[in-house]
Amino acid sequence: MLDTFIRLGRVQIVVAKKDKYAWLEGAPPPPLEEHSIVKHSIISEYIHRYICTLLAGYAWDKLKISIVDGFAGGGKYTNILNDSIESGSPFLILNSVQEAQAYLETKFERSKEVQAEYYFVEKNTEYFQFLTSEIAKSQHIEKLNRNLFLYNSSFHAVADEIIKKISERNKAQRCLFVLDQFAYKDVPFQYIKKVMTQLNNSEVLLTFGFESLQSFLSDNIKSRSAMKRIGLEPYIDWNRLEELKRNGFWHHLIQEQLSLAIKTASGANHMTLFFIEPKKGWSYWLVHLSKQYKARSVMMDIHWDSANKFNGKFSHVIGDGLFGLGFKASKVPKQATFEFDDVMEFDKDGQLRCVNALTKDLSRFIYNNQPLTYQSLLAKIGDLTAATEGSIKEALQNLMNFKEVKIINNETKVPRRTAKQVKANDILSYQQQSLFSFDDLKIMTSPPKRET
Repeated sequence: MLDTFIRLGRVQIVVAKKDKYAWLEGAPPPPLEEHSIVKHSIISEYIHRYICTLLAGYAWDKLKISIVDGFAGGGKYTNILNDSIESGSPFLILNSVQEAQAYLETKFERSKEVQAEYYFVEKNTEYFQFLTSEIAKSQHIEKLNRNLFLYNSSFHAVADEIIKKISERNKAQRCLFVLDQFAYKDVPFQYIKKVMTQLNNSEVLLTFGFESLQSFLSDNIKSRSAMKRIGLEPYIDWNRLEELKRNGFWHHLIQEQLSLAIKTASGANHMTLFFIEPKKGWSYWLVHLSKQYKARSVMMDIHWDSANKFNGKFSHVIGDGLFGLGFKASKVPKQATFEFDDVMEFDKDGQLRCVNALTKDLSRFIYNNQPLTYQSLLAKIGDLTAATEGSIKEALQNLMNFKEVKIINNETKVPRRTAKQVKANDILSYQQQSLFSFDDLKIMTSPPKRET
């Protein structure tokens, strides 16, 4: 029986101590626990969808992409459930790209080519040798030193070199950095900002041990020094932190301040947080940082789809509709009134609640921000909702049915008949106040169908 349960978008499991994760010649690979299985699934699925999304249309036949694994480890694990040997992040990356290429070949008559380069970094020499040996025994050996490059180094020591190589490869500079650090301090955000600002189409998947900070983070020299070392200190509202600690919301505030600081310090336009909560030990976030809303949308789809894959037990602690980025403590001056305990499950009921709440919130939002294009709406609310784009369109359709909102075709100036037809530059126009108050508005609808 599994000693685990999945709740609140988090994976509950005993986290292995750091010394369990050792790759030594002649010894079996370290254990792969349930929380890592979920994390690996998300990484693998995102790479597959990223490639297939970009090459799905007729405009593109070739995609150049660079994928960096900054904490590669030895590349293999022993599954604790059945003792089978499983892929670590380097092989997950290689296999996901290969599987995406194979899928595209079966789906399209026209040739679709993925031209990927890989940069795998591991600072521990023994682990690096283990990884090198595993690659040498694999089908990917032919890529080594051709489009697969290995670095026996720390990530921050070679980050500038890798960024330079990616920037010189082509103008698009499409890249994904997978930074599965053990703690919160292994990747200073100065380096993440370089990735996000110096490369045109960059994304980062980062693990961040936020909960380990909660035990000591406060407005003092020790805390400020720790945050300064990783580049977050200027982006934390220290006065606000102390204010909410006095009101008994200090755990929530720390999470709020950290999420805001991560997004600001990184230079990303969009961020999603996926919670992984061990049964013992510190909880952490799988953070996705991106520049484009579409990337954020694909990742949010994966969060929802994971509910089906892992028995529908995922949820989000920050609500159904629109909410402030990060965690918002309630009942404190200058704070939103959203309650932390109001949990939205990533299941069918959660989808229904999400659309209903979003319908009310979008009504207010469009009224207060018009004139508004659909593209600007997505840009403004992207980090303020756990909704997929399909759910956003369904909420807009509800408002169209209530005759509160019109979607105007930007080219013909004619209203759209359905929200499914909406285009990026279409205008969202608030028409009139509903006969119902915003708070009384209740939408009866079926859970949103996922768009194909």
